[in-house]
Amino acid sequence: MLAAVTTRARRAIDLASDLCERRTALLLALVLFFAAVLRALTLWSLAGTVYWDHLLTDERVYHDWAKAIADGAWTSSSVYEFAPLPAYLMALVYRLFGPDVLYVRLLNLSLGVLACGLFYVIGRELGGKAVGLASGVLAACYGELVFYSVVPLKTSLSVCALALALALALALLREDAIRAWRARALALTLGLVCGAMVHVRGNTVVVAPTLALFALVAPRARASRDRAVVVALFVVGFAVSLAPAMIRNRVVAGELALTTAQTGRNLYFGNNPGNGSPYYLPLSFASSAPEEQAVQFVIEASRREGTRLTQVQASAFWTREVARYAESRPSDFWRGIRVKALALVNRFEAGDHYHVGFMGRFIPLLRMLLGLSLVLPFGMAGLVLFAGRSRKHAALAAVFLAYGATLVATVVNARYRLPLLVVLIPFACLGLGGLARDLLEKRVRRAAIFAACVLAFFAIELLPLPGTGDLTSYLNTHALALDAEGRTDEAIAFWEESSRAKGAFSPVADLFLAGKRYEKGDRDAAFALVRGIPDSSFAAAPAHALLGDLLAHEGRAREAIAQYERSLAINPGQRRIRRELARLYGPIDPARAGEARRELAVIDSFFARR
Repeated sequence: MLAAVTTRARRAIDLASDLCERRTALLLALVLFFAAVLRALTLWSLAGTVYWDHLLTDERVYHDWAKAIADGAWTSSSVYEFAPLPAYLMALVYRLFGPDVLYVRLLNLSLGVLACGLFYVIGRELGGKAVGLASGVLAACYGELVFYSVVPLKTSLSVCALALALALALALLREDAIRAWRARALALTLGLVCGAMVHVRGNTVVVAPTLALFALVAPRARASRDRAVVVALFVVGFAVSLAPAMIRNRVVAGELALTTAQTGRNLYFGNNPGNGSPYYLPLSFASSAPEEQAVQFVIEASRREGTRLTQVQASAFWTREVARYAESRPSDFWRGIRVKALALVNRFEAGDHYHVGFMGRFIPLLRMLLGLSLVLPFGMAGLVLFAGRSRKHAALAAVFLAYGATLVATVVNARYRLPLLVVLIPFACLGLGGLARDLLEKRVRRAAIFAACVLAFFAIELLPLPGTGDLTSYLNTHALALDAEGRTDEAIAFWEESSRAKGAFSPVADLFLAGKRYEKGDRDAAFALVRGIPDSSFAAAPAHALLGDLLAHEGRAREAIAQYERSLAINPGQRRIRRELARLYGPIDPARAGEARRELAVIDSFFARR
């Protein structure tokens, strides 16, 4: 009986493999159509939620920036604050079709479908057409890839860019026996794509040298002269792609930066005494609003250094702060690194905008799609066991390690981690295919090793790390979106859920609840909520600011001034609070009011140079 089942299973696998070989184009077309349908359905479902018209932080920043570029109204005298390529690409879309975010969503949907095709190419290079098609199918129905294909963020572009770079690198590895002109064209194109990736997400700068090592230097069948030419063309492409932003930063800001000056800030987010989790957590001296945060980091660095710093100088300052933290508290620093390394292979998806599991409350389709908890163990097992099979496999594994190391060095953000699926999904399909073959051919030892590896990563991904399972940020975000639509009672229910959870972002919910309680006349409850936020919380500055607002509203000017001063002692870059302080000091202490206005002018000057 068992032999008959095994024979039938082997025949089924052989038939499926034969079908993949003979009908590759048709099957790939069906995979891409399936991917497009799932994304279109998700887009349609999203249109029925509060997130359709309510743009979140980075979405709003890029939308406004792109509109300004398209209108010819954007000017700046500083280094780019955010990766520029997505903004210019969005601006092109707005110039062609109009400033409607729907067109950006459709662009991202197209990029998401294209990425599924690139997943096929990568899988095919690793294990043949069947593995390639399986990779395309998994990418087509992977929940996060689907969702980020329909929101106006740069995530879909970053996944597609890395997938294209890896597909080009793998193609270049096959060029040992092909005419030199083709290898040279691939090397030049690969360099251009790697440079463009840096303009989308800065930490992908580590991908270029990694791919250069494997795809350009390693091939043995290439003559030394040909190899030198290929490397030179890659470097030329990379440099040409990076040049526009570097030249612009040098000419406009007088500073040398690849694209942005975010490195030090990102390092400090993930390596500071106040963040005990592997995920993003705001800092008390800077707002979480992206349009304020970058400048307030410069203001705080300038305050600590005792002299005015530029963005690039401030980035270097925060990098030194991380080094000082590692030197003064090595056990805490390395514990944080270990926790982030575990978070890299943990199933929890901590984002700074969306959580796909939470969004499943409002888009039921997302609950039926594939998640990380299944792909991660099989992908990691495949990567560990098959990385040494060939130069192609090793190249992808090296990219995974290099890119993953940048997340471990900063924070393990879900959007930043998503491009790693470009490696994990093909390896998962390769491993599952190998497991099926091993079982059918009774290679018990090999099957047992793969199964044990999968089980080990299943166990690792379930480890309860600090911050895993915390949905308070997403509850707050949803409440804000509801409140913006005038659905205040519903918003309060979500803020209350966040407050009860006692998670990392529960103090933010308490601030909003306090404001709503005060509006409804429940003064004591409002003050109790705000005063319950300790000065050790990242929300301490806005808490004191809100207390100042409430006290000022009641005419208690001196008490309001004291709260505003406490807020500014924590976050000195708050312009609105400085204006309020100057206004309140006016009739009480004109000299101090004049000093407050001068201090405001200094802070305003930091924001003016943007």
